[in-house]
Amino acid sequence: MTRPRRPVVRWHGGKFRLRDHILPLFPAHTSYIEPYGGGASILMAKPPTRIEVYNDIDSEVVNLFRVLRDPVRSEKLCRQIELTLYSREEFEDCYAKPSKNSVERARRFVTMSFQCIGNKHTDEKTGWRTRTSKALWSPCLAWTGWPKEIPIFCARLREVIIEHRPALEIFDIYDDEDALFYVDPPYPKSTRQMRQKDVYACELTDDDHVVLLEKLKGLKGMVVLSGYECPLYSDRLEGWTRHDFSARAQTNAPRIESVWCSPNCQRRRQTLFQEIA
Repeated sequence: MTRPRRPVVRWHGGKFRLRDHILPLFPAHTSYIEPYGGGASILMAKPPTRIEVYNDIDSEVVNLFRVLRDPVRSEKLCRQIELTLYSREEFEDCYAKPSKNSVERARRFVTMSFQCIGNKHTDEKTGWRTRTSKALWSPCLAWTGWPKEIPIFCARLREVIIEHRPALEIFDIYDDEDALFYVDPPYPKSTRQMRQKDVYACELTDDDHVVLLEKLKGLKGMVVLSGYECPLYSDRLEGWTRHDFSARAQTNAPRIESVWCSPNCQRRRQTLFQEIA
């Protein structure tokens, strides 16, 4: 399997740079589900399994993944992106009246993602991205290289089920003992450096996070959960194993990213060890 060299989109809280830390935490599984799919950096990097599900409630990112999975439409998207300049005017034009054409919608979404300041995915317009945290590296280089990744995206997504539902419904549909859920919800606002800002089209309140955590604790399947350590999570995840990794926030400030593995993950590893022994 060829792994992409670039993320599908620049996504707030995306795990492209953490994929080699997260993937070794996955126990053996026969179905793999991402209820909060976002940019799907972990899905794109992991070996395929028998059943795989990508889900997101944001219709724009779901449209992008549907286009990327389709060989004909993804080829059209590739040609259109190659003709799209890295320019302020091109970026601002993407905020014009929404298009009903799925490929053009995808082109605009990708353009806004790579050319905006920060990784916000809301209707609120941001500034145009002129530089990266690495002063000698132009964001234009990432933009011109992105179309080369489209065949890899298309091949990887070919047998992935793409859903567009509230995440809690996905747990009910796909939960079983051999299922692995990689859960990467919007960060609780109390953990963000810019707490007053919405960065996703669909945010979660603290109450929503509580409902989510209670749901995760009741699943038959295995759960690997990403987030930042905070009382909201630590008070409710007793018995879960936490792993911490160094990461970078949108401001390039150092942060500690946490990953919790549910007790069912450890039970699966123990069962496999006993079978091998």
